[in-house]
Amino acid sequence: LLAACGRALAQAPELNRVWAEEAWLPLPGAHVGLAVDTPQGLFAPVLRDAGALPLEELAARADALVARARAGALTHEDMAPASLTLSNVGMHGARFLVPIVNPGQSMILGVGAVEPVFRPDAQGAPVLRREATLVLAADHRVLDGAAAARFLGRVAAILEQPLALLRAPAAGG
Repeated sequence: LLAACGRALAQAPELNRVWAEEAWLPLPGAHVGLAVDTPQGLFAPVLRDAGALPLEELAARADALVARARAGALTHEDMAPASLTLSNVGMHGARFLVPIVNPGQSMILGVGAVEPVFRPDAQGAPVLRREATLVLAADHRVLDGAAAARFLGRVAAILEQPLALLRAPAAGG
């Protein structure tokens, strides 16, 4: 999910911005915040350049970031600006989450639990699939609903081709 969000953001640099003092502020890289539940409360530390990292490196950085957050050892750099945060409630069995955009960011993606559902195939026959609900909330000062929908569609398209996430990202996402 982090890789898909980072790559989608890298592919849409016009959305990689936040609202700051009455104007858009473009951000330098596809940085993605990760909501982490800690004993001190919820934090959203940032994975820098999530859209440019190989999956294995991104996973290692995410693990280290979560460990620092839960240990209360986040640094100022860990809380760098990001236009997007990922919030996953699937591990709690929730089907979906309507997230609230973090101050200083422009989007948050809520991810629900993966569930088995029947969907028709090309011939109309039911096929068992595994799906998760994605809900994107956006700051409309930065992007409108149509741009947010296109971004969410881009994330979904990336997730629908999971093997592609194993390859190193191409320049620009």
